[in-house]
Amino acid sequence: MIRIFYFFTILIISSFSLFNCSSKVVNKNKEPIDKILSKTKKLFYKEKFYKVITYLEPRINRYNGEKKLDSLMYFLGIAYLEEKEYEKAENEFRKITQIFRESPLRPYAQYYLAQVYMRRLPDPQRDQTITKMALRELMFFTELYPDHPLISLVKEDIRICRNNLAQKAYLNGYFYYKTKEYSAAKIYFLDVINEYFDTKWVDNATAKLVLCYIYLDDIDNARKYYELLKTLKLDKQSKQDYKKIRLLIKQKGIKL
Repeated sequence: MIRIFYFFTILIISSFSLFNCSSKVVNKNKEPIDKILSKTKKLFYKEKFYKVITYLEPRINRYNGEKKLDSLMYFLGIAYLEEKEYEKAENEFRKITQIFRESPLRPYAQYYLAQVYMRRLPDPQRDQTITKMALRELMFFTELYPDHPLISLVKEDIRICRNNLAQKAYLNGYFYYKTKEYSAAKIYFLDVINEYFDTKWVDNATAKLVLCYIYLDDIDNARKYYELLKTLKLDKQSKQDYKKIRLLIKQKGIKL
């Protein structure tokens, strides 16, 4: 059964008179665009995304400058996305956002432009370039369409991206922490606290940062972030680190 969100956007395509980037070109040697769009919708309803691609690819360029071209590009973009042809999907959605600025489909194209990257989010241990690209497109959506019906989905994806980036920064810091390179480790833990303060990794990073400063004999900064740590909700790992901090304070005779 076709995804309900796709069904919703089909209703939008059916209900609105979409943006026309120029006057309609009359050409008796090609099928009317409404006929192409109708056939595309039928394939789309059946989730035959590969057939949408093979049907539209040899035809879509014949309709440059025509009304409802953005609809064909939108269907083609989603079909590419479902078939994991991500570069082609990105190309279609980006063209809609850049060329069809008054189209009702533009917000949806912007959303799916972000989904091109969200579908490929790497594990937090790996390079996070794609995560940053997804976050960029999602944040752009919030700037353009803060009251759009999709905003709750966009904010959830933003949360996922920021948590992944925070975890990556934490893991980088933890690597240096385990090798006792505390000066390097604290850079990453500070990054988590300063850049990803709203994520679930901030308590772990703060606890480890306090330990780094204690080991570096930087008591002023240890005290500063120890006070922050006491205001946070701690998970199992950060609670263990908190106990370690208390033990070090006692052993070293430090007043935090």
